[in-house]
Amino acid sequence: MTNKVKFGLRNVHYSKLTDAEGAITYDTPTRLLGGVELSLEPLGDPIQKYADDGLFFNRAVNQGYEGTLTIAMVSDEFRMTILGEIQDDNGAIVEYADASGSAFALMFEFQGDEKAIRHALFNCTASRPTVASATTEEGTETQDDELTFTASIHPYTRQVKTKTGPTMIASVYDNWYKNVYDSPVFIIATSVTVTPITNTVSVGLTTQLSAEVLPTGVSQTVVWSSIDETVATVDQQGLVTGVDAGTVTITATKNGLSDSVTVDVVA
Repeated sequence: MTNKVKFGLRNVHYSKLTDAEGAITYDTPTRLLGGVELSLEPLGDPIQKYADDGLFFNRAVNQGYEGTLTIAMVSDEFRMTILGEIQDDNGAIVEYADASGSAFALMFEFQGDEKAIRHALFNCTASRPTVASATTEEGTETQDDELTFTASIHPYTRQVKTKTGPTMIASVYDNWYKNVYDSPVFIIATSVTVTPITNTVSVGLTTQLSAEVLPTGVSQTVVWSSIDETVATVDQQGLVTGVDAGTVTITATKNGLSDSVTVDVVA
């Protein structure tokens, strides 16, 4: 199911980040109640080179986001865990000038017409929230806190943000807030090769094709297609079925790469 619109904000969570000897770990996510509004502004000026009396080279740069989270009230737990404030022996929560705070992951979701879209930012640092209120009077509105933060690049995986997609595995979607999402290693395919190169199959019978995707370690899942299904069809496991006498091209495709073979169908 693909959303056409998004709206609303809920399920804001945070998780303290720890960087120990080059390995990032996250605490169990904690709910941050009272989310009102969240906005993210991209960081990173493009790299541009002018030559030959024009723009000769232009490349977008992703340095993360600057974010603003408007929330009913920042919790004391967030203040102590993330902002570095300390509770003294009398129960007072004290803000110290030299408190460095902690990096954290931030998770949240926007509603959609089909399904909520869940997001995760992996390496955030927050500034002190605004402090404001006003005397009570007739018609007075409640005062929200405004938390500004920077969502930087993950120092090792180079991830900035991820979100749930329409084909996401249900168990991963359902458990989104139990742990900070750990994306599988993504290896870019460099080639697709279909074997055997030449094939003959009788009408009503089948022949099996195989596809090898390189480099080693990349997912071997490909999309199979037949150029003419009146001659032969192919399923998504590469099994070709002869339909009518003739010659047909069968293709395996992955990430814009493809390879094709010819299949002769005989009566």
